[in-house]
Amino acid sequence: FKFSRPFILTGTGTVASSQTLTRNAALTLNSGATLTVNGTLAGTGTLTVKSGAVLIFGSGVNAPSNITVEAGGEVRFIGTGASTTFGSSNSVAGKISLQGSRGTATGFNPSWTGASSTMEYAGSSAQTASYYELPSSGGPANLIINNASGVTFNSSISVSPTLSGTLTLTNGVLNFGNASSSGITFTGNTPIVRTNGSINASGTYARLTFSATSGNQTIPNGTFNNTTITRFEVNMGSTTGTVTMNNQDVTLSQLKLTKGILSLAAGNVIFGNTAAAGFSSGVFSTTNMVVTPGTGSLCYKFPAGSTTAVTFPLGETTGTAEYTPLTLAFSDNSAERVIGFKAIDGVYSNTGSVSHYISRYFTMYAPTISGSYEYTLSTKY
Repeated sequence: FKFSRPFILTGTGTVASSQTLTRNAALTLNSGATLTVNGTLAGTGTLTVKSGAVLIFGSGVNAPSNITVEAGGEVRFIGTGASTTFGSSNSVAGKISLQGSRGTATGFNPSWTGASSTMEYAGSSAQTASYYELPSSGGPANLIINNASGVTFNSSISVSPTLSGTLTLTNGVLNFGNASSSGITFTGNTPIVRTNGSINASGTYARLTFSATSGNQTIPNGTFNNTTITRFEVNMGSTTGTVTMNNQDVTLSQLKLTKGILSLAAGNVIFGNTAAAGFSSGVFSTTNMVVTPGTGSLCYKFPAGSTTAVTFPLGETTGTAEYTPLTLAFSDNSAERVIGFKAIDGVYSNTGSVSHYISRYFTMYAPTISGSYEYTLSTKY
């Protein structure tokens, strides 16, 4: 079938595997239209997928050039085909969905545009995400994981997209793999929305960076499938920007506070004793610290025999923001133990009838008290 004048599809059409549809003029899929291509889509006329329209490529079929996917429009690659391509002459403001066992290869590099641009993994078997469709810059604003068998970042080459929109965890686990610097930078104010999916960021180089241009960010409950996170960075656009960790206990190998505040709700943040463990920052301050307004504590896992002093960069933002760090050093410690603290802006209930007092106190979290130990504790007000 060949057309040489603009053609508008408003219903359902199919190009069978033995057929060729040649575009010698513009082809438009209007809202509600669905075009399934199992054969060949030839020609150079612009194909526009309007909002509410769907363009489907069957098993092994790749997309030609000159396709424009408007916001609300969708292109689906279904069936089999590990080397799906979607070239640079194609523009995507809507959604691309990889389904079945589809994967990408060199040549999958569309021009992603706008706040609605979305990459979705909705396969029926495990899928691998690559830097082709998720480049470190200029990629989709949003990412959807909807694959019960899971999605894994390529373990050979770094996959490190920046999402200005939202990571939606609908189903399955997003694994960050083991390639150097693999991870996600979140710059939007709703970085993660979760239904049943989760993230496994325990890989050797896995990284989560929260970096909203303005405003705050919140991490929903149950986000992490494996509660060990290798690298976690807060680098907000504003010095008052806050990242809130909700009601899930997590162990971080490394926390980097570049700019902004990490706020703990009901979950404890526990630091391991690996080589990467500890707090990394330029200078801690009222705009670069951890606050504990909920029931969660900032914790550190001290190995048996450890005598290294650890400073907990705690503060609070009740009324006037104040940075009040606490340092703990063991001189004797016979067993591995987790120690945590909360900084509270208030008057301790057992001060008695004294006339002068400091409106600040700490609570300690120490679930393991067996063995021998002796420590020195110092604080700043």
